Amino acid sequence: MVEDSPHVLSGPRSYPRETYEPREVTRQVDRRLHQAGMNVANFIGDVEDMLIDGAFYGLKERELRALAHFHRAAVRPADNPEGKVVSLSGRQWGAFIGIRRTYLAARRDPENLAAMLRAKRAAS
Repeated sequence: MVEDSPHVLSGPRSYPRETYEPREVTRQVDRRLHQAGMNVANFIGDVEDMLIDGAFYGLKERELRALAHFHRAAVRPADNPEGKVVSLSGRQWGAFIGIRRTYLAARRDPENLAAMLRAKRAAS
């Protein structure tokens, strides 16, 4: 019988729920602005810097959309001195770290920096 086949799904699929955990964020894009214990400020600072200059440093449209989503949705109220917490799932956290790593690697390339400065000078 077909119903006894292991390839027939019995009922709706259930996917594991993602858990959202508070994340500790170190400021990596502009390290001199790092604030110890201020995870939300460090997270927002890095995300905003990457959104502003990401196109110059090779971030794709999909990565910029993900950063914009993180900026809108990842900060949640909490009972801590900062009053907020960065709350991302493991998958989202991995995506954020990967995007930031890509951005930082491209930013170290002097050709990208020169192109960004030329474009900003031409715009003003």
